[in-house]
Amino acid sequence: MPATFTRQSTDEGFSRYNGGVVPTNSVSINNAAQVGNAINPVTYQGFRLSGLLKINDNWNALLQQSYQNMNAQGVFYEMPNGPEGLAFNAVGEPVGGRPLPPLSVALFNPSTTRTSSRTPSSR
Repeated sequence: MPATFTRQSTDEGFSRYNGGVVPTNSVSINNAAQVGNAINPVTYQGFRLSGLLKINDNWNALLQQSYQNMNAQGVFYEMPNGPEGLAFNAVGEPVGGRPLPPLSVALFNPSTTRTSSRTPSSR
């Protein structure tokens, strides 16, 4: 979802890092470069290989190898509220901004996950 983010004086995390204040020259950012539909494609690749060797009536050797590669772009969660219009409750906790449609997010950075795993085993 298109969104804009502006630091507020109530941004405790940033102000604590910056001597107790949010700088007055903090810029607003927007996510125009990240906005799109179907932003979370995932591709999986992999294989599994097994071999069983019967040595005799009492002994077998089973060797296995598996490999999986996953490439995911985007995120697998949704945000009920965007950053605009953020309000705070009596103890300073954020209580939400502009409601977003179902299955929507307001991202400001690209999100990519790449993992690989190998699992050898033998018995």
